[in-house]
Amino acid sequence: MDTICEAVSAAHGAGVVHRDLKPLNILVNGESEVRIIDFGLAKASYMRTMTVTGMIMGTPEYMAPEQIRGEPTDHRTDIYALAAMAFHLLCGRPPFQGENPIAVGFQQCNDAPANPTEVNGDIPEYVSRAILRGLAKEPNERFESAKELKVALSGRTKAPEGPFS
Repeated sequence: MDTICEAVSAAHGAGVVHRDLKPLNILVNGESEVRIIDFGLAKASYMRTMTVTGMIMGTPEYMAPEQIRGEPTDHRTDIYALAAMAFHLLCGRPPFQGENPIAVGFQQCNDAPANPTEVNGDIPEYVSRAILRGLAKEPNERFESAKELKVALSGRTKAPEGPFS
């Protein structure tokens, strides 16, 4: 996750929000180099009005609530997706699952995610706190950057207390 967070941080530094981060859009080559692909839904900061209002695009298992609701998105939308991927990586499943994309989207917007430590007892509590903060329903309750999420996941510092701690 460190390298993925660094790559997302670089994109954000260039003013680009991916908006469709998911495991299928992460490639790892034989030298363990990570590449993020499929910037088809990406948005540059100067193109804020270029998205069709009300159009929902992305992969529901990794989409932030504001994206599902068709509200404005920003770098914190990608933070949510990073946290959802970390949950999936460590728990063997995305944070929300359903019979169809609408059911998953409804859960993303309304249900609290499971505590990763309760799904997989080998996950340290500080990692669970970091993931849950990244999965906060409100963008302003998430990490402000992918680098902050990376640091919190690494355990080099404790994730700040939040509504899910």
